[in-house]
Amino acid sequence: MLLLVDDQAFIGEAVRRAIGNEPDIDFHFCSRAGEALPAAEDIHPTVILQDLVMPGADGLDLIRAYRKSPVTQDTPVIALSVRDDPSTKSEAFSAGANDYLIKLPDRVELLARIRYHGAAYNAQCERDEAIRALRDSEQRLASANVALTSLNQRLEDATRAKSEFLAMMSHEVRTPLNGVLGFADLLLESQLNEDQRLHAETISSSGRALLTVLNDILDFSKIEAGKLHLEQEAFDLGRCVRSTCALFEPRALEHGTQILLRMDPQLPRRIPGDEIRLQQILGNLLSNAVKFTRNGRITVTAEPGTRRELKAWRSDPDEDGSENGNLLLRISVCDTGPGIPADRRERLFKTFSQINSSDARSHGGTGLGLAICRKLAQLMGGDIWFRPTDEGGSDFIFIIPVGTALESPARPDEVLLFGGNTLPDKEKLRRAKVLVAEDNKVNAMLILALLGKEGIRAQHVKNGALALDAVESHPYDLIFMDLQMPEMDGIEATRAIRARQSAEERPPVYIVALTAEAMAGDREKCQQAGMDDYLPKPLRPAELQAALQRFTSKYNL
Repeated sequence: MLLLVDDQAFIGEAVRRAIGNEPDIDFHFCSRAGEALPAAEDIHPTVILQDLVMPGADGLDLIRAYRKSPVTQDTPVIALSVRDDPSTKSEAFSAGANDYLIKLPDRVELLARIRYHGAAYNAQCERDEAIRALRDSEQRLASANVALTSLNQRLEDATRAKSEFLAMMSHEVRTPLNGVLGFADLLLESQLNEDQRLHAETISSSGRALLTVLNDILDFSKIEAGKLHLEQEAFDLGRCVRSTCALFEPRALEHGTQILLRMDPQLPRRIPGDEIRLQQILGNLLSNAVKFTRNGRITVTAEPGTRRELKAWRSDPDEDGSENGNLLLRISVCDTGPGIPADRRERLFKTFSQINSSDARSHGGTGLGLAICRKLAQLMGGDIWFRPTDEGGSDFIFIIPVGTALESPARPDEVLLFGGNTLPDKEKLRRAKVLVAEDNKVNAMLILALLGKEGIRAQHVKNGALALDAVESHPYDLIFMDLQMPEMDGIEATRAIRARQSAEERPPVYIVALTAEAMAGDREKCQQAGMDDYLPKPLRPAELQAALQRFTSKYNL
């Protein structure tokens, strides 16, 4: 439902005609500023088109009024104006507008923006309704033991639907967050005074905190939906544990806390498994320990574990786990913090749960960290548990089975994220012809700026169809291809490019996927389409450099 607020009747008629043949859009017109807010609260529109200049009223004040009303505070507002200057646009967005259009907008653009904002608003409402429905289901489950089996199935279905929905919605959050974090990083690399650097660092750290929350929710949704798959690649165990501890050391020192690492010499140097998920578990435990420990000590111990201990502490005694392999890895994170009161320990490892409600306000977090740790440990065939220390602190322990120890060196083509040579060949990059296919203007500006810092002057197109045309007319060496684009998405464009190159026996262009979905199966989908590499958003300079290094090492220029 669309509400247009404009004092000019011909504008109302023009918009009415533009959407008159669209059966999915109901149109309401309000020509008086004083009636705009009551009308919006009465009809509950999914999108409001608001003129900025009206007799006896300021359109910006009306936008602010929409944002103050509990009925319309989340309703998307598109500002309409004859002015195309940055200051007017800035005032509109500051007042609470979601978008900005110049009168009179093109019909195709108008419909596209109305549908985009309407779909996003409806999705938000559906998400809130799904969460409310889930909570209601949980309450009914507790009181209706007679219908336990059927209600439990309904709860599982609702949880799975919610998880899949959250996973899809992560794309809408990651896309703007990619711009925020990317340009904050670029800003920090420029010449700034002390106050400017502090502000830029605050933007970056706040964005990273938001990304952490998003990743927690996304990981949880993938686990709940059964879509999280563990990797089985050889990695350096000592480097994995040391680099994770080093990541938290600066923050611990700010609190006067030391992080001590003890690695048992009996542990092998290299083991097969999922290094990223192991770092995620250890990182979550270290993050909690650093949050709550002041002027103390955090001790991380990695050593061989025993099946006897794992069996004794399993959260599900009947679960045998997949304890394949010759070794159980035991890691404990022990701190000298305030510990956890006995009456609150049952909340540990529960979803959306904080030990103390004030913790969320003081330290942030979603209450998902420990729940995700337990689910990851169990997916690996192990488990995680808590026990108090003699000094009154906390000791979190997890044991996971790993495969046969691997002492062989890393493969020559392996790209190391910590240490090793990840710098691309500058000479090759200067000769490379690079194309960026990205429909989002901010993300396109970001990747072009990052490539520019590497000495690359790339061309830009807005969708897969234009990328296909560009490849036909120019011999590109490297393409950064966004997955979700209008007209033709990145997967379809890549398949078309590969098909034409094969038919015409042309050398294949190197294609790197760009995606804000970060869902399980995305990498495999990209590989099947013919893509050579994969970069998730938000895009980080180090990850881009690693991708460029892989390109220059594998592609002959």
